Amino acid sequence: MFVGPLGIASTFGWFTATLKSGAPYLFKGGGQPGVATKLYMLPSENLACLVLTNRTDGTKLANGVCDQILASYLPEWTSPEVFMLGEDAGPLHSPFVATRGFLGRWQGTLKNGGADMQVKLQIESSTIALLQLGGKPAEHIGDIQSEGPAFTGTSAGLIESTGALAFGVRKLAIKLIPQDGKLVGRIIARGSRPGLILANLPYVLTLDRVAD
Repeated sequence: MFVGPLGIASTFGWFTATLKSGAPYLFKGGGQPGVATKLYMLPSENLACLVLTNRTDGTKLANGVCDQILASYLPEWTSPEVFMLGEDAGPLHSPFVATRGFLGRWQGTLKNGGADMQVKLQIESSTIALLQLGGKPAEHIGDIQSEGPAFTGTSAGLIESTGALAFGVRKLAIKLIPQDGKLVGRIIARGSRPGLILANLPYVLTLDRVAD
């Protein structure tokens, strides 16, 4: 769990905050093309609030409906500031430093959404890294940064899954963290096509180090 600059914690998309009384709660936003969602869970109050919209641009609507519902049960309710920061509510970004926990060659499998694809990653230095999907040519990873303990960057490639193939999205956002000698995290395929505002398709990735 990572704690952001406003004291809000995140675990790859889940966030925690507290009521004025100090009671903790969990929350998460999500969506796909044509869908936007918001979920709050307050274990100490035995209360949860889930709002689903059938609009890609429905995030503000989902936030507002959640706020109204929760305020009707909890007079102390105030919406967390994380929504004004988007994904930056997690750890601050900084220049990536290629430590021994990241350097080298890695391989593993990309899953979720029907994907079951072999992936190879090579981190050569603090500024040079390559990503290879299946048997396709390796692509350079750009925008390399650290986000807390995580390696982040952007690359290109078409993931072999129903969603990615349907939308033809090729822009990839990568986030990986060292864990038990592996690199674990996700790749999000992002893009758009006429008639659809945005595709935002998440895939789970686990990589093992390849011996030299």
